[in-house]
Amino acid sequence: MDNHTNQESGLFNLSIEGASRNLLQTAATWARIVAIIGFISAGISLMSSILAPSQLGAGAKWAGVFINGLFLLIFVVINYFLYRFATHTLASLSNMNQVQFNEGINSLRLYFKLIGILIIIIMALVFILILFAGLGAAVGSR
Repeated sequence: MDNHTNQESGLFNLSIEGASRNLLQTAATWARIVAIIGFISAGISLMSSILAPSQLGAGAKWAGVFINGLFLLIFVVINYFLYRFATHTLASLSNMNQVQFNEGINSLRLYFKLIGILIIIIMALVFILILFAGLGAAVGSR
C-alpha cells in the first residue's frame, strides 16, 4: 500500500520539461486548427443541406436536413472538446497554470471518450446490418 501512495505522490510532482512542453504546444496548436476546420466544415455542410434542391419533396428535404443537423451537432460537440483541449492547454503552457492544464487534459479525455463511444455504436450498427443482410440472403435463397 505504501508503494501505491508513493506512486500517486510522484504523479503530483510531475513537471513538463522543455521538449515535452514544445511537443504539447505543437499538438495543441494542431488540435486547434483541426477543430476550427471542423467547425467551418460543419457550417458549410449544414448550409449546403439547407440550400440544396431536393427532388424528393419538401418533407423529405427537411427530414434530410434534420438528420444531417443531428450528425453535425455530434460532430460539433466532439470538435468543441478538441478546441477546449487546445485552448486550455496552450493557455496553461504560456502562464504555467495547473488548473487550466487539467481542464485541457480533461477535455482531451472527453474527446477520445466520445470518439470511442461513436466507434462502438457504428461497429454495432455495422454488425447488425451484416447480420440482417446475411439473414436476408439465407431466407431469400430458399
